[in-house]
Amino acid sequence: DCININNEYPCTDMGKLRVLTTDQNMDKYGAYAVSLGANEEAIGKNLFRTLRDLDEQGVELIFCENFAQGDESEFLKAVMNRIKKAASNIEY
Repeated sequence: DCININNEYPCTDMGKLRVLTTDQNMDKYGAYAVSLGANEEAIGKNLFRTLRDLDEQGVELIFCENFAQGDESEFLKAVMNRIKKAASNIEY
């Protein structure tokens, strides 16, 4: 199995795809889900360690939920800013 997103990723191996999410949304993404935690503090604490771990595991494509939707905290907006800076390609 593989995916091809907008013809920019050459048929990514589904085993090398992960979705960064929260504990509350793990069920939405099944085996591809990687939780950053259940709250703001955990998300901030786990972000870079998780990205390093995924890199070491050979993960090639990472999707991330938008943790800063609507009227969320400034802290979560800062987390999303860091994720954007760490990304090599951003698509909405």
